[in-house]
Amino acid sequence: MIRNKTKNLTLITEIELADSMFLKARGLMFRKEMDSKKGMLFTFNKQERTGIWMLFMRFPIDLVYLDSQKRIINIYENIRPIGLNPGTWKVYYPETPAKYILELSRGTVKQTGTELGDILEFETKTA
Repeated sequence: MIRNKTKNLTLITEIELADSMFLKARGLMFRKEMDSKKGMLFTFNKQERTGIWMLFMRFPIDLVYLDSQKRIINIYENIRPIGLNPGTWKVYYPETPAKYILELSRGTVKQTGTELGDILEFETKTA
């Protein structure tokens, strides 16, 4: 589960953890959809400026970058899969280094009122 501690509400109830090089590289590629109560959490050993791109994605997502304190430092909403139009060929980077990246169903950020500076908390099966 991932909760917005600042707003005292749940963002998602199920976390898919991307903590290996293979899982980080694959991400949500090739999937047909993602349930609105699920998300993918990328974890890193240290804060870094890791980019996310939408290659082989089939649906748009919200993208949230967090620092080591789990404070939101960047948000991209409704980012669309890469298409034939070169305007969609984009890599999404945080403005400052991030320790966590959270991929959410499109609209989750807006529906929950999540914003820059909010603090999140994670409950994972492996944590």
